[in-house]
Parts: sequence; structure tokens; C-alpha cells
Amino acid sequence: MGFVTICTGNFFLVLYEYCFVRSLRAGFPRFQASLPAFLWFLWAPNYVFARETHSAWIILMTAFLSFWATFKLFAFCLGRGQLTNITSFVAFTCGLLFPIRVQTAEDLKQGTRFQQQWTWQKLFASCLIKVFVATALVATYVAVDIMWVRRLLFPVGIYVIASLMMDGVSGFANVCGVPVMTHFNEPYMASSVNDFWSNRWNLTASSVLRDAVYYPVMSLYNVLHSYNDGAASDGKARPARRIPQWWRMVAVLAAFTASGVMHELMVYNSHGVATYHWLAFFVLHGVVCIAETAFNRRFPNAVPSWLGRLMLYVFMLVSADCLFLEPLFQDKWGTKMVVEFYSLLEFL
Repeated sequence: MGFVTICTGNFFLVLYEYCFVRSLRAGFPRFQASLPAFLWFLWAPNYVFARETHSAWIILMTAFLSFWATFKLFAFCLGRGQLTNITSFVAFTCGLLFPIRVQTAEDLKQGTRFQQQWTWQKLFASCLIKVFVATALVATYVAVDIMWVRRLLFPVGIYVIASLMMDGVSGFANVCGVPVMTHFNEPYMASSVNDFWSNRWNLTASSVLRDAVYYPVMSLYNVLHSYNDGAASDGKARPARRIPQWWRMVAVLAAFTASGVMHELMVYNSHGVATYHWLAFFVLHGVVCIAETAFNRRFPNAVPSWLGRLMLYVFMLVSADCLFLEPLFQDKWGTKMVVEFYSLLEFL
């Protein structure tokens, strides 16, 4: 019943946003008209599914999709993001509800660094390979009752399963005639924390956070200093003030904090209590990205790529073990997810 409720509510909200809200002026009119959609996406994950009776995967994925849809809708209300350039209802639906980035005419015109995704046949083959890899990881996790081995396997499993899920929905969208963009770009080859989050890990999420948080915070600087489009005393248009580096750092930290809040809400929906580990994880990574940028500006090319990659691996393993993995092992939530996935594989 909960699944039917979610699908029905999502369908009517997407129809409402596409047919009515899209015709409104970006800004307050869209925000005002989209209030029911915001309330739905924030309310649905916490109240439609009961933690005691539903799968941990269903609860987690419902929260994941709902909160990312909230960010996409926020960017859309500001007149930013991919939804503003989509004309097809099917593409609009996929772009809002799925964790994908739809390829638009604007992307092709700008020559964006995102590349068009594979065909659905290649995506299907990729899904099969990742199912086998995920099966091997889960089987190893279940067979080896050594905590440090399990904590090493979990981050790899997160990448494989997240990539598998996105390949699946990308393939579905492709079958529906919706071209999508690449969502991962060999994250294991990243040479720095900035490179990992900006260019390689979950490119769809980083794109949404830029549109919904980073760019609006950057624009806020000119608004706060009354330099947006105001007229000077001589009646001429006043130019926008150059945004200083420290405000760019504020925008970066705001984007990471927003991502941390979203992840923390996912923990709350699954645990019934906020642990603040995931929030701390993303805030820490935001601070490191800022420090890394400041260091590279002061000492360009000072760190070889191999050393940067080694430092990234160490930092990722330590921060993930201390912060990101902690909620997954509280109340055996992560183990429950593994058992459910393993049971599904046995059934299939």
C-alpha cells in the first residue's frame, strides 16, 4: 500500500509541476506553487513506510530519491538545473524522480564535461556484471566474520550497488527515449578530494548541489551587497561585484553541509534518530576541499598525482571508517541491508 501511495503521489505532483508550475516565473511564484511538492517529498519517506515492517532498502531508497527530488525542485524553482531546459513530460518525470541527469539541448550546446550515457544494451550488460560483483562482495561479507574486513568491503559495496542502481534507472530512462549523462567517472582514479567529489563521484549529485546550493549562495553575495542589477547614482547599470575567494569557500561548505543534512535525514528515516555522523563526514570533506584549494593556489603542482591519490585513499578510509560507516553498524542496520540483499540473491 505504501508503494502505491508513493507512486500515485509522485505522478500527480510531477504532472502538476510540468503542466502548471513550469509556466510560472522562476522565483517566488514557483516556490509558492511548489509548496505541496516540497511538503510531499519531505513527508513521504518518514510516514509512508514503517521502520519495523518494511525493508531497510525500501526505506533508505525512498528517502534518497525524495530528498534529491527536493534539491532538484529547489533548483527548478530558482530557474536553474536540468528541469528548466526539459520540454518532454517523460524526460521531466525521469529527471525529477530518478537519480539521473537528463541530457538536454543546452548540455550539447555548451559542450558539458558530462558525456552521454551508454545505450540500454550496454547498461544492461553493466548491470549484470555489477550484480555478479555485488553478489561476490555480499557472499564474502556474510562468510567472513571479521569486523575490519567487513568495514573495508562496505565502501566498495556502496559504490557497486549505487552504480548498479543508477545504471538500472538510466537503462529504463534510455528505453523510454530519454538520454542521460554519465553518473560515475572512475572515482577510484581520483587524485585529490576535490577531484573525487567534483569530477568523479556521483556526478548527478554534484550537478544538483551546484544548481540548488552552490550557485545560489554565490549569487547571494551580490544580493547582500546590493550590486546585482541596481542602478548607480548616475542612472547607469551597476556591474556585479567580483566574488571574493572566501565567499566561494562559503558556497562550497554550504553545498557539502546541504548534502550532509540530506544524508542525515536518510539516517533519521532509517533509525528514528539522527546520529550526526554523516553530517560530520560531509562537513569534514567540505573543509578539506577548501583547504586543498587554498594549498593548490599557494603551491600549484606541489603534490604529485600518485602521492595525492595515496593521501586520498588514506583520508577516505579513515573518515569513512570513523564517520560514514558508523551509522550503518549501529543497531545492525548495515547488516540488515546485507542480509536482505543476500536473501534476494538467493531467491533469484
